Amino acid sequence: MTRFGRSDDQLAIELGTLGYPGFAYLAAGVPADPAEVLLDALDRDDLDARVTEGLPWIPLAFADLDWDWLIPEAVQKERQNRLGFIVALATNFESAPTRRKLLVVLGQLEQVKRPEGDTLCRESMPSAERVHRHNKRSRLAADWNLDTGLTVEDLQHLSAPFRHDDV
Repeated sequence: MTRFGRSDDQLAIELGTLGYPGFAYLAAGVPADPAEVLLDALDRDDLDARVTEGLPWIPLAFADLDWDWLIPEAVQKERQNRLGFIVALATNFESAPTRRKLLVVLGQLEQVKRPEGDTLCRESMPSAERVHRHNKRSRLAADWNLDTGLTVEDLQHLSAPFRHDDV
């Protein structure tokens, strides 16, 4: 059953149930479809920062998730830049075989990238903070037209990163 519109708490529980270590203590019930959880989270105007930080773990743990469903749904909801950024972050943390899969997905998302600016689930961000985030964002965030302070360095808890000079 597809469930969209989960609360921040429900998304944290879903992440924990899927196996995300940061919310493992919340795990309960049967795991949801990871593609649905990721899209539901990315389609939020505002999302708890701790949940946002857990999102790159989904493509790491489920590199074979239903991308054929997820990408068109993200495009329909105009969330492809958010998804692209999350996948791009994930490519910094995985082994070669999984990384190759994620790079293929990233290539598909590059083709449908939107030129309009966005935030990473922080639409209520005050305008002064948004200007600051825009001016201080990483090259990766700028590539995806997102005003966010989230970086690879913020995600060290996921694993040892595979570094790229272009990130």
